[in-house]
Amino acid sequence: MKVFIVDDEMLARDELRYILEQNERIEVVGDAEDLQHLIEEEALGSIECLFLDIELQNKNGMELAKMISKRPDCPMLVFATAYDNYAIQAFEVNAVDYILKPFDDVRIAQTVEKLLKNYEQYEQQERERFEPIQKIAVTSEDRIALVKLEDILYFTSEDSKTIAVTEKKSYVVADSLMTLEKRLRHQGFMRVHRAF
Repeated sequence: MKVFIVDDEMLARDELRYILEQNERIEVVGDAEDLQHLIEEEALGSIECLFLDIELQNKNGMELAKMISKRPDCPMLVFATAYDNYAIQAFEVNAVDYILKPFDDVRIAQTVEKLLKNYEQYEQQERERFEPIQKIAVTSEDRIALVKLEDILYFTSEDSKTIAVTEKKSYVVADSLMTLEKRLRHQGFMRVHRAF
């Protein structure tokens, strides 16, 4: 996950960078005193997470967060600050976490785990969104076959089995209705009943 650090204190940036880079799944791609060049170069969308101090030399980090949180390319936000009185405001701009200085390795490790979990969920959602399922595996006469999703009229649950129904035939599907509901929600299927 690509991370950028914004803090007006170089020592704080260096310390946070060092702690974050202990996790091999984190890549700190840069740090700066403010967000200006990221915004000017339209580079905000190239990072997945922004660690942001609140009391910056020329600007207020909370105001910057409010400004960028409305943008479609806004990365996940983590506030890393010496001030504990902005926590409620931080979550109003959908911050993933709020960590206090002086930095604690264990606390930052918890934040990183939370970030990675959010990032993995986002990646999975994007894959599902952009890679629609074309066919689904079914069981027919003790053999596994693939049926085009467009041929399936509906799914139902009978005797603890999930059934895919087409115009010509019904098939047993390994996935539960709940799993299918999640996988196919963007492909024209919706849950209309507990069993359908």
